[in-house]
Parts: sequence; C-alpha cells; structure tokens
Amino acid sequence: MGLSAAQLGQLANIANHAAAKYNATERKAITVCNNIGERGAQFAKDNHPWKNRTGAAHKSLNGFHVEYANGFHTARIGYLGDATNDGVKYGFWLEVRWSGKYQILTTTMRAMQAEFIEAVKSAVREEW
Repeated sequence: MGLSAAQLGQLANIANHAAAKYNATERKAITVCNNIGERGAQFAKDNHPWKNRTGAAHKSLNGFHVEYANGFHTARIGYLGDATNDGVKYGFWLEVRWSGKYQILTTTMRAMQAEFIEAVKSAVREEW
C-alpha cells in the first residue's frame, strides 16, 4: 500500500520547508561565524600582552568563517594574515613559549565563547 498523491505532496512540502529552514539557518550560522571571527580578531589586537616591535604579529591576527568538507561551520581566529600578508610564522611561539606569557588566542576564545554560543542559539531559534 503506497502513499496517495496528496500524501506525497504533503511530504514534498514538508521536505521543502525543512530544506528552506536549514538553508536559512546555515546562512545565519555563516554570518555569526564571520562576525565572531572579526570581533575575536579585534579583541586579540586590542588585548595582546606583548609590545609591538614590527607590528607583524598584530597585523596578522585575523578571524573569519570556515566551512569544512562535512558542512561544519566555525569561526577561526589566529595569526592568519589577510589579503596583504601571510601571517607570522612565530605566532605559535607567542602562544606557548614563556609559559604562555604572550598568548592571546586562548584568552580571546574564552572571552568570545559565551557570545558565540548565544549568537548561534539565537540564529537557530529565529528559524526553528
């Protein structure tokens, strides 16, 4: 016993509605990740504990949205550079050397965590 044409139509409508909601939620997630990445980079630039010498590490702090192959979205913040530079190779050492005296990325992630979670929750609540 198969489904009637009306039932198939209803299922198609439900699937289309769910797909539209998913797509809208995904677009909002991308926006949230971009915003948090940018705000996180600015937080890191404003609060890093080292004194700028060349300004290269400061300038290379950047944040943006990343989508992985499995569809997972996140914000990325680090010594990543931008369109005009490649970032600094010693950023890792600022984070781990001297018992983390000059680290800023962990501090930034902790500072942005609650805001990120709330922004994602809000985006999902708006759509679903």
